[in-house]
Amino acid sequence: MPYSFISRDALKDRLGDTLTTDDVAYRAILEAVSRRIEHETSQRFQVHTATRYLSATWTNSLMLRTGMLSVTTLKTDDDGDRTYETTWATTDYDLIPLNAVGDLQPFTSIDVAPAGTKTFPVHTRSTELVGSWGYFQDLETVSSALNEALDSSETAVDVVSGSAYEVLQTILIDTEQMYITAISTNTLTVERAVNGTTAATHDNGAAIQRYRYPSPIVEATAISAVRIFRRKDTPFGVVGGSDLSFPRNIPEMDPDVKRLISPYRRTVMSYA
Repeated sequence: MPYSFISRDALKDRLGDTLTTDDVAYRAILEAVSRRIEHETSQRFQVHTATRYLSATWTNSLMLRTGMLSVTTLKTDDDGDRTYETTWATTDYDLIPLNAVGDLQPFTSIDVAPAGTKTFPVHTRSTELVGSWGYFQDLETVSSALNEALDSSETAVDVVSGSAYEVLQTILIDTEQMYITAISTNTLTVERAVNGTTAATHDNGAAIQRYRYPSPIVEATAISAVRIFRRKDTPFGVVGGSDLSFPRNIPEMDPDVKRLISPYRRTVMSYA
């Protein structure tokens, strides 16, 4: 499930690199840093589709381990046999916080609706939840659309203008996510059906959208990636050490990165 919160081109601009020598390393660093930031915050910023199995602690509320954007199906296992025989209607539950969408935040729990007819069974793996997960979904329509029909297996995507895209961006065509790994003129090389989506056919002229992420997370990714790439110039994690300066150790995490991601940190409940 590859993704990066900034493009390879954006990182190269930061480093002033116009060559291709380190392109493979840039991808590895950016994907690793993006995952690390999610680990540090206990959030998922890349939107993905998944089925999750959760354990309820209370009959009237279900806490979510990661943020959720929308529910496709919610089912519960009433007798603990791992068969989810009870399907909930949308009128049976409320997604909490109620104003999450307007506040550009994810849903973090599901409450039984006051007029609902269901309750959560209190036992391990009591609930099957299918839906879209992530912090929030921010999509930008790209001016360059598909320039040729696409079948469900092609990895060469022809677009009107390749200059409208950058390597390591995640794009959305209809309901399928794709990850750009290379660009040659007006052809994007992509990994198909990423982040839990399904490969499908797409019509010529189909609109293409790209994912955007919270600006503090983007900046934290850039700072961290530049720092890791430059570690090759800091043997043993030590900076300086010449006759005119005192050596100092690099801190475990950049202080600016800590400040940038701090508002997004979430306490994870072990039962969810």
